[in-house]
Amino acid sequence: FHKMAMEDEDIPEAERQEKADAFLETYEAVLQGITANPTKPLPGFEPETVNCISLSAMRDRCLREQGFADCFRAVKAKETDMALTMLQPLLEELDGIQDRRARLEKVLRGVIAGNIF
Repeated sequence: FHKMAMEDEDIPEAERQEKADAFLETYEAVLQGITANPTKPLPGFEPETVNCISLSAMRDRCLREQGFADCFRAVKAKETDMALTMLQPLLEELDGIQDRRARLEKVLRGVIAGNIF
């Protein structure tokens, strides 16, 4: 996340290093606090069960406190652009499947395989 924060063009270049380092320091302190005592509430964070969702929320909070609204915005935009180039051929392929059941199966397999469409 530190690397992605360093590449976040929404933050002025002159401020990125300092803000990314501050994020890393804060988040590492959060993780060390959890590691040291998983049941003890951390100052500034709601007491909750430690799981993927709560860790993600803590990470996002640490990023946002430093001004990083979405340091993956550029990656997501690139992935979306690539996916959109595949959309029309995929829709045409689906439209070409006459059997409704086979078409539905193809769609569901795509969704289950990783949210392809």
